[in-house]
Amino acid sequence: MAGLVGKQISHLVIKEEISRGGMGQVVRAAPKDGRGADVALKIAHPDKVGDPFNSTALKGEVEVMRQLHSGPLQGPATVKTAPGVVKIIQMDWERKPVYVASAHELPGRPWYYVMEYLQGSSLAKHLDKVKSLTISDAGSVGKKVADALEQVHKAGFAHNDISPDNVLFREVLGIGSEFQPVLIDFGVAIKHRANEFEGIKPRYTSLEKLEVVVDGKPPEANDPRKSDVWSLGVMLYEMLTGREPFSGTTAKSVITSIRNKKPTPIRALVKESPAELDDLILLGCFAHRPTDRPTAYEVATRLAKYS
Repeated sequence: MAGLVGKQISHLVIKEEISRGGMGQVVRAAPKDGRGADVALKIAHPDKVGDPFNSTALKGEVEVMRQLHSGPLQGPATVKTAPGVVKIIQMDWERKPVYVASAHELPGRPWYYVMEYLQGSSLAKHLDKVKSLTISDAGSVGKKVADALEQVHKAGFAHNDISPDNVLFREVLGIGSEFQPVLIDFGVAIKHRANEFEGIKPRYTSLEKLEVVVDGKPPEANDPRKSDVWSLGVMLYEMLTGREPFSGTTAKSVITSIRNKKPTPIRALVKESPAELDDLILLGCFAHRPTDRPTAYEVATRLAKYS
């Protein structure tokens, strides 16, 4: 779907295309009458004839997000949820309130859903700009993401795609502004099972998942929640040091790096970094045995003193 800017879906007019992926794209939209806040729409690519993959995947993502939220609805407003998880918005303009609908106004009538519009950039873009964060800022971002991840795990899911691209800031960052990271993109979030390995990002993928992809090991013994913690550890390391802990761009090269060398200690790169952060990230999050890794809750608790 090209050239969506200016197109209308129900009472919403598309103002900007934000991102595009294999399953669909995310756009910013605003009410046509100018009343109300901007929102973000995730629109699935139209399905191919006889293959409902895109719409099925989008509906699955909506169901995950719906289950992550709790509390009563306040009209068309979002439901209550953890502040670190992107909020889904109920569509009260359909014949009955729903969370996912078909965009009849667009070619192919693709399915879409509505969520809060996050004004800030991604953590990935911010790190491209500043390279690394102070210990207190990294601790603050890390703790809030870990808190959000704990909510995901408590709800019975694993995010399955933790990376700086999937952490957005609720507000535009300015001098002295508070970091408000929000976990997004639940397109590959899964129940607590370990047989999902499509579209992995090798740099952020846990050892046990890479072993399935590279060595063909059976996936049944993996715990995707602990894989999330590994990915969180990679993100923490990058925030603190400005560099990746394991080199490589392919699954094979990253797993070779993990097996053949240990990451440079954070203390060797950041003089003021306490030994506890090396213990938490290098010995905890990067433990080769998933059972030796901390939970997301434990990561958040240990980061609290630095946030």
